[in-house]
Amino acid sequence: SNSTPSEEEQSRVNSVISEWNDVQAYLPKVNAPGSRIESYRQDFCGRTCVAFIISTMPAPLRDVLSEFRHAVDEEFPGRYGWLDETSLHCTLRSLDEYAKGI
Repeated sequence: SNSTPSEEEQSRVNSVISEWNDVQAYLPKVNAPGSRIESYRQDFCGRTCVAFIISTMPAPLRDVLSEFRHAVDEEFPGRYGWLDETSLHCTLRSLDEYAKGI
């Protein structure tokens, strides 16, 4: 199988990334269903845009992520659920609206 994304898929990803230019408009999309820990811990069917983080991440970056997680947990105790470190990736946001043709 071909692992190279089609031009259509690349266009969708570029469209999502360009939305970051207007944070106020982008935040509701980030907070939409599909961007929550439940989507990882139960059956869930949907599309998301993710960036996988390779297991050979440099130690300084791993330390920064660990410090960030600790700071978030201190500021918002119990609010966020963290994935196992072996599943490290960044979910940019749900793409389900694209699947519906919106």
